[in-house]
Amino acid sequence: MDFIRNEFKEAVQRECRELGTNCRISSNILKNMAQFVILKGEVIRDMIKSHENYKIADCMIFVENKHSIICLVELKRKKTDADEVVEKLTNASVLSIEILKMSKIQNYDMIHIAVAKNWRRAEHRIIRSRKIIVQGRKYPVITGKCDDDLYNLILKSGISPF
Repeated sequence: MDFIRNEFKEAVQRECRELGTNCRISSNILKNMAQFVILKGEVIRDMIKSHENYKIADCMIFVENKHSIICLVELKRKKTDADEVVEKLTNASVLSIEILKMSKIQNYDMIHIAVAKNWRRAEHRIIRSRKIIVQGRKYPVITGKCDDDLYNLILKSGISPF
C-alpha cells in the first residue's frame, strides 16, 4: 500500500466521491479494519500515459489486510448506461493490474462496483447481468446505492475482506 500511496500521491483521495454528483461510497467500517488507499481514476489514467484516452471508473480502491482486494467503482448520479459502465470498469481493471505489477502484488481479488443515486429497473438488471472480462476471468458487477459502505459492497461480492 505504501508504494501505491507514494507513487501515485497526486491521485490519492480521502473518499470515493464524484464531485457534482452528490454520490459517494463510505469507507467508515473499513477504516478500523484494514489498510487501504483510494485513487481517483481519471488522475491515474492521466498519469499513466498509455491509458490517457481511456474512459475509466471513478475510483480504484486498494485494500490490504490478510489479502489484497481491488475495488473498481463507477459512481452514477442520473443516466446510467450499461455499456459505458462496463467499458469504464474494464479499463480500470487493466490499469489496476499494471499498478499491481508495479507494486509487486501478485495475489488479489478484484471487485467491480457500480453505484447510483437511483437505479432504473431496466438498467439495473442489464448492469447486473453483465460480466467484466479481464485476463480471461469473468467478474460480476456489484451494484449499490450512493452512500453504501464499501465493506458491505465487498461482502455482497461474496469475498471476505478479512
